[in-house]
Amino acid sequence: MLLTVTTFGGSAIAGVLIDHGRGRDLLAAGLVLVMCVPAFCAMYVIAARQTRQINTLAIERENAIRSQVALREFENAFGEALDIADTEDEIYEAVHCAVAIAAPARSVELLLADNSHAHLAQVLAVNVDDRADGCLVDSPENCPAARRSRTQMFSDSDALGACPKLRGRPGGRCSAVCIPVSIMGRTIGVLHSIAAPDIPSSAGAITQLETVATQLGTRLGMLRLLADSQLQATTDSLTGLLNRRALQDRFRALPDDDRNLTAVMADLDQFKTLNDTFGHETGDRALLLFATTMRATLRGGDLLCRYGGEEFAVVLPHCDAENTVMLLERLQHNYRVALQTAGLPPVTATYGVIHTEHARDLDTLMRHADLALFEGKRAGRDRIVYGAPRAPNETDRPDQSPRHGTQAA
Repeated sequence: MLLTVTTFGGSAIAGVLIDHGRGRDLLAAGLVLVMCVPAFCAMYVIAARQTRQINTLAIERENAIRSQVALREFENAFGEALDIADTEDEIYEAVHCAVAIAAPARSVELLLADNSHAHLAQVLAVNVDDRADGCLVDSPENCPAARRSRTQMFSDSDALGACPKLRGRPGGRCSAVCIPVSIMGRTIGVLHSIAAPDIPSSAGAITQLETVATQLGTRLGMLRLLADSQLQATTDSLTGLLNRRALQDRFRALPDDDRNLTAVMADLDQFKTLNDTFGHETGDRALLLFATTMRATLRGGDLLCRYGGEEFAVVLPHCDAENTVMLLERLQHNYRVALQTAGLPPVTATYGVIHTEHARDLDTLMRHADLALFEGKRAGRDRIVYGAPRAPNETDRPDQSPRHGTQAA
């Protein structure tokens, strides 16, 4: 506005001078030129400033596009790595690589909750000195990021609003970025990253770490959901033991050198009487306790199955009949003690044992073990009977296949 007035005033003065005579034409023209120079300069400055602003905006936009492209490439690459990960350990390996790319100069650890959701445990560490850098938070409830379900940034561990768990570390003061990891809206862990104090992470690095946390939660959720579905399809809902179909699959998957094995059929004695006298809840507790005692007594590699009702099947690889009988005698004793400890009525079990020298396929083994079991029932129950192939007569079983827990014996 000032430049416009100045220019207009200069032109007016020049006009007055021109009116006084042609001799002053040159002076008037010079004066007009002098008065217009500031306006031209100002216009040039404004144009140059606008050009710089446009160039700056163009550069910022180009950088933003590059950052978006880089983030998209990072997301795609990390997503591919997670897609081909079949186990949680493989997922953690992919996270390790992604974190090393996103925040190469920072110490990062992944903390996940246990099944009770009451404790956090470190499952992954990148550039972490356990004594100096490890996070001291022991549960999701005590972690601000997990509790608030959003990213928390602390520029200095000694600052007033910093997380208390950051103070007093052996490594001294630090800055931190903590990002929650969630599965279907429930926070199950945190991605914890620290560096020197007052050294904030770049916005791009934080965005990439948040991408890691988000995709990690999604993939873990899918993998655990699939595992739960497979577990439900292969295990008995009450005892958690293998079901019959899963036992068949696991038996077929045994290597040939594991086929030197012993098979056992076990049946809780007079189980129908137990149910009728004390109720089905007591019966279920007795079944569950028997399964729990089997797990604690038998070997880790043995295949344990609830075959049906109160009947159980066991396959013991690399175990002869003599050692099998010793294990079953220990199981008998442990089950009696467990029943007394649990305050349940006394329950016994009868066992039929068969070795693969008499058969190779599982159905035949189970049929012969079941015949041995029936001999133990006829002989008075609560005993272990080693069987051998024979043809059942009319006084044995009405059929030659293992019972499915429908009869009480």
